[in-house]
Amino acid sequence: MDWTLIRTKTGKTFAKDANDWLELFPSTKTVIQDLVNLHKFNIVIFTNQAGVAQGITKISDLQNKFK
Repeated sequence: MDWTLIRTKTGKTFAKDANDWLELFPSTKTVIQDLVNLHKFNIVIFTNQAGVAQGITKISDLQNKFK
């Protein structure tokens, strides 16, 4: 997910908090929505967020990135 679909707002490698992210490209969300809605694709996103296992990152913080 990181640096393929999203990036940090700060430009740092790792986000400073749950709000430090932007779409990598301006059309990312639109293209994914079109694939789902117009072409009936199922989208699966893989991420290796070590912070979840360590209790640093909440699953809900990740889910907010997919809305």
